[in-house]
Amino acid sequence: MNIRQIQILRELYPSRSHIFSTHLAENFGVSERTIRNDVRDINCLLVEYGAEIVRNHHHELTLLVSDENRFKQFIEEEILKDNAHPVEKEDRVIYLVRKFLLSQTYHKLEDLADELYVSRSTAQNDLKDVKVVLKKFDIKVVTRPNYGLILQGDEQQIRNAISELLFERFGRNFINMNQHEWLLDGEKMSFIYEALIRNLKEYTINISDIALNNLVIHIAIAYRRIIDQKIIPEGKGQWIDLTEEFEYKIAQEILKEIETKLNVTFPPLEVSYVTMHLLGTKLNHKVHSSDVDPLGQLVHEIIDKADKTLNLRVANDKELYSAILLHLKPAVHRFKYEMNIRNPMLDAIKANYPLAFEASVIASQVIENHLNIKINEDEIGYIALHFGAAIERRKMVVKPPNILVVCASGLGSAQLLLYKMRRKFGHRINLLEAVEYHNLNAEVLEDVDHILSTIPLPDSIHTPWTLVSDIFGDKDMDVVEDIVSERSDFVMDQFLDMDLMFTHMDFKTPEAVIGFLSKVVLENNMVDEDIKESVLHRESVASTAFGQLVAMPHPIESMSQTTFLTIATLKNPIDWYGKQVQLVILLNVAKELEYSLEPLYKHLISLIDDHKRVQACLETTSTRTLWGIIRGY
Repeated sequence: MNIRQIQILRELYPSRSHIFSTHLAENFGVSERTIRNDVRDINCLLVEYGAEIVRNHHHELTLLVSDENRFKQFIEEEILKDNAHPVEKEDRVIYLVRKFLLSQTYHKLEDLADELYVSRSTAQNDLKDVKVVLKKFDIKVVTRPNYGLILQGDEQQIRNAISELLFERFGRNFINMNQHEWLLDGEKMSFIYEALIRNLKEYTINISDIALNNLVIHIAIAYRRIIDQKIIPEGKGQWIDLTEEFEYKIAQEILKEIETKLNVTFPPLEVSYVTMHLLGTKLNHKVHSSDVDPLGQLVHEIIDKADKTLNLRVANDKELYSAILLHLKPAVHRFKYEMNIRNPMLDAIKANYPLAFEASVIASQVIENHLNIKINEDEIGYIALHFGAAIERRKMVVKPPNILVVCASGLGSAQLLLYKMRRKFGHRINLLEAVEYHNLNAEVLEDVDHILSTIPLPDSIHTPWTLVSDIFGDKDMDVVEDIVSERSDFVMDQFLDMDLMFTHMDFKTPEAVIGFLSKVVLENNMVDEDIKESVLHRESVASTAFGQLVAMPHPIESMSQTTFLTIATLKNPIDWYGKQVQLVILLNVAKELEYSLEPLYKHLISLIDDHKRVQACLETTSTRTLWGIIRGY
């Protein structure tokens, strides 16, 4: 196939959408007849691989595949044989991002299109996405007449972009240094790694494996940029005072060894950058702090705020206090020097420990208020690990629930009910006693977690209660099993309301969805007035998109008297700050919690992880059906 024919296939694959032949002819600067001839030639090849390009009476071209396996073989052999030329739009965008970040020359749009085997218009659309990606770093792709396109931006931001965008894409496995040939050859990468290891061991500096990898990345990028004569201006030298730090001497030794071996000269400012990394990632193993220490006081406030807001029951966990204090000591240096560390576990932490992540978001707000700095998602993720460990420790010492029985039919029924429960659940519950309704009072209910009653109880009874039959049959046994196991289908009832569920809504942005759901609960007098602003503030701290087309936004602080969910499905997926979302679950948490949110989060995460249930939510137009799917029927 010629280049144009490859381009035609790349236009049709992988979206398999309809494309007008006139559109292709215009893009490639040829006649429509030439396009028809190209399609005929392509089909001669595709017939052996179970595929065909068909043309309807509207002159639309569509790629039809009857044998996916054979067609995949064709794509791998003919289209993907040169891995430098990606097919998928996402891959093309990151290819262009890498090309601009690592190149010092101008690029013409036509040349980029030929290089990618796509039309000029496709390359132009890809370039729009490249500009969006780079905008986060205040980097622009500018055009100079008669020259072409080139990158324009602050050198430090360009280095940050290389680190965050390209290393995130191409991996961080330092066992095989050759995987980073796109930046530096394997031999040089290995030497940087080994030089770091030697000096860190010599000076007994202990850092995590992730921090070590990040430092290798930083030095490798600095080396590449210096070789390309791209130096950070001295005006950026706000860390020059680090010369008095012990870590500055270590940084000098590390870079001196690399300079000698790789024939490069690192400016003094680069020594300060490496010093900053060492200060910001050095591991401590002992707590040298007290309640009078400002940092110790900050940690206490962090834990108290998160514990009260989310009812975590970890306020007295001394290990949590020590862990967060040890984390914050080097982190303060990262905050001070605006050093962003990368957290490769971030998505897994958000997906598997959502409650701990929310505790960490609360912690970040306390830190920001005290230190007047902004903490990014990666740092929040690391703090979440400490809250997650505390939650797991608390589970290990959880006492069985205290169950009180209210029986109106007499002593015989009460004793039978108590006997059956003891035989079934044994030590899994702490069965207090059986009492009559008229004997219920504050003293009796003081330590009760749940009431099993054979009669309906009035609203004046605030302790959770469940109605059971006098004979306490199998269904009643299942109810108690739900209580003991904290089964999420049991706890979901109190959080769901069909009047707060909406299907197939036509919104295009997260702001529009949040605005609608906020308006609904506001009009029902369920939340404080600034609910929308609070939810958007929470999104600005860290996106609540979990993947799997689900987002779970919520206010940065509790704004309601009760905990409840407001749910909307969308007609089509929308971009939710970097992830595609079609199911939105707005979570409002009560200002004063009397129970753990863990069962609720556990249930919601099980929903997110269940692709079939999510798809069922998206497909139904019935709020009753949606209610049942969310509940877990």
